[in-house]
Amino acid sequence: MLHRSFVHLDVHTEFSLVDSVIQIPDLVRVARELDMPAIAVTDLGNLFGAVKFFENAVAQGIKPLVGVEISLVTDEVHNPGEKIRVLCCNRGGYQNLCRILDA
Repeated sequence: MLHRSFVHLDVHTEFSLVDSVIQIPDLVRVARELDMPAIAVTDLGNLFGAVKFFENAVAQGIKPLVGVEISLVTDEVHNPGEKIRVLCCNRGGYQNLCRILDA
């Protein structure tokens, strides 16, 4: 069993189409069963599930950590670029992340 202080910081859901089939209600339910205090969803390049995740997690008493995995663009032909994960710590961070993804 996971220790209560363990928090996943890089979970992809069904909104990461080529990477995961985890549905948000199932993710939150399992996190609750494992007594996790928080969990982060960092889908690939989008925030499509952010509101659904936030609402489900709060309803189950789990702190939702909203983020995204972003691929960095490079000018090298043979290097597709690195990936970074960005987490929001408040509404302003979420709005800034939306602007970055919209660019």
